[in-house]
Amino acid sequence: MNIKIKRYIFSSNAALSYQNKKINLIKTDEKYKEYQYIGSNYFIRGKILFLLGRYEEAKEDLNLSLSTGSPEGHGYSLAKVHRYLGKIYSKTNEKETAEIEFEKAISLYTKMCESRIDDISSEGFNGRGKCYYNLGLYEKTQSDFMKVIAINEHIYPDACSRTYSLATKNMGLTLWKKGDKKNAINYLRKAIKLFYERKESYYAREIENAITNENPEDILVLFVS
Repeated sequence: MNIKIKRYIFSSNAALSYQNKKINLIKTDEKYKEYQYIGSNYFIRGKILFLLGRYEEAKEDLNLSLSTGSPEGHGYSLAKVHRYLGKIYSKTNEKETAEIEFEKAISLYTKMCESRIDDISSEGFNGRGKCYYNLGLYEKTQSDFMKVIAINEHIYPDACSRTYSLATKNMGLTLWKKGDKKNAINYLRKAIKLFYERKESYYAREIENAITNENPEDILVLFVS
């Protein structure tokens, strides 16, 4: 196991321990409960468990996050929950169930795409593009990521969300997947520049390493959210 993977697992296990403590506090401390929303914490723990490959536990937490009321305004969305469930079912070779979850997410993201607020529509196109990526629908994936880039590039850097950097990286991954390595690297290098400008040098260096090793899909481990 290489150093990068060891470091990643260590940090994920530390995050899991922290999240377990938070959920326990929400369940047992009435005062703490007033400041925390348990659905979002189940969602966060579900993501961590997914990254650690503990899929059944992740599935349980994500379903709990769906059953605790409306998530909107609490740091996560129903669309994200369904997208992660789709990813889990894909990992466990339950293709039909995965497709159902991705379609639920796509429907919710599509409503966000129709918003007149740039940040919301950007998040919608970026999330929907990730669903299409997981379904292997790369033309639709490319179209959605291009829309995020088009929405944001004219307002950069004054009023530009992190979604712009992510979509630029995602566009590179999509083109690489389609076999267009030259244009893929152009987008990935642009994403590197954007992340350095955002002072997120760790992410920029990971993309640089992925290009050097000719395995850009390694980047998905960082931007799985």
